[in-house]
Amino acid sequence: MPHLTDAQSKDHLESFEEFFEHLNRATKAVLPRSVRRYHDVVVLLLRWQDDDLGTETEVNDLESVLRDLYHYRTERYLIPSSDSATQLEYRLNDFRKAHDRDSSLLLLYYGGHGSLDFNKQRPSRSVWQATRVGGASLIWSDLQGILERAKSDVVFILDCCFAASAARCAGSKEGLWACNSEVTTTGVNDNSFTRNLIEELKSLSTSRFNIAMLHARLMKRYRKPGPHMLLTEPWYTYLGDTALASTEISPQPSIQTDTPGKISCVISPSYRL
Repeated sequence: MPHLTDAQSKDHLESFEEFFEHLNRATKAVLPRSVRRYHDVVVLLLRWQDDDLGTETEVNDLESVLRDLYHYRTERYLIPSSDSATQLEYRLNDFRKAHDRDSSLLLLYYGGHGSLDFNKQRPSRSVWQATRVGGASLIWSDLQGILERAKSDVVFILDCCFAASAARCAGSKEGLWACNSEVTTTGVNDNSFTRNLIEELKSLSTSRFNIAMLHARLMKRYRKPGPHMLLTEPWYTYLGDTALASTEISPQPSIQTDTPGKISCVISPSYRL
C-alpha cells in the first residue's frame, strides 16, 4: 500500500458513530424497502483513446455481458487526449440528455488509470489518466456531477487506482469501486476487478440482485484462491436516500430484430427492491 499523505488520511472514518452510520446505511441499501420500476437501462462504457493499460478486451467483454445476457443498451466512448475534460463533458451531457428519465437506470463504467489531485483548500479529487506517466488527464470529480444531477437512478462503476475517491463527490447516488481511495489496483489481468465483475455478472445473469449484493459477491472473491482471485478489496458506497434500497440489476427481455439492419428493444420493467 502506498504511503498515506495527510490528505489521504482524512478519508478514514473519524469516530465509531460515523462508522456505525456508514454501516447502517449500507445495510439499509441491501434490504428490500420499496419498489421502483425501470423502463430503460443504458450503459456508458468509458476508456481512453490512448490507453496504455490494454483495457479494450475487458471493456469489450463487459459490454458483451451487459448487452447479450442482460439486454441493456450499451454505448462506448473513447476519451480523447486532446481537450479531454471538455470533450468528456460534452459526451456526458449528451448521454444524460438522451436517456435521463425518472423511469431509467443509467450505468457508467470507467476502466483506466486513476490518481488523486491534492489541494490544501479542499479534499483531494479523483483524476483519470490516459497513461501511467506523462499522458492526458482530467479531474473526474469535476464531471461526475453531470450524472449525479440526473432524474434517473445512476450507478458508477470505476476500475482504476484510488477509485473510491470519486465517492467524495456531493450527491453521489451509488458507486461500486475497484478499490478504496488510498490504494492502487492490479491492472488488467485475470485477477482484475473488471474480470471478476464480468464473472459475477455471468453467474448472476438469471437472478435478481442489487449493487450492494454484487459487492458482497465480489468481496467473497477477495483474496480467495481461485482462477480469478480478486487481489484488491472492492468498495461500495450508497449515498442516496436511505428510504430506498440498492439499485437492482436484472436482465431485460432479449433484443429482437424485426428487419435486417434494424434492431428494436423489447423493454419490460426491472425492479428496485
